[in-house]
Amino acid sequence: TYFNFTADKILEIADAGKEMGIELFVLDDGWFGKRDNDKSSLGDWFVDLRKLPDGLDNLANHVKEKGMQFGIWMEPEM
Repeated sequence: TYFNFTADKILEIADAGKEMGIELFVLDDGWFGKRDNDKSSLGDWFVDLRKLPDGLDNLANHVKEKGMQFGIWMEPEM
């Protein structure tokens, strides 16, 4: 999805991953700030509520309820 995703799309991907036997789901780049391309928002570790209106906890809890571990992408040096 690159930077173009919604919570529903990510949940759909997580559900498909569970069906394939995935044990760890990692949310990649684009979940924070106004990160709509690779030229903005690095270091802005606030959840983008446009994309994840129920927050990161809701997404992580959904993944864990499916029996998978949840990971998140960060680039701390930025």
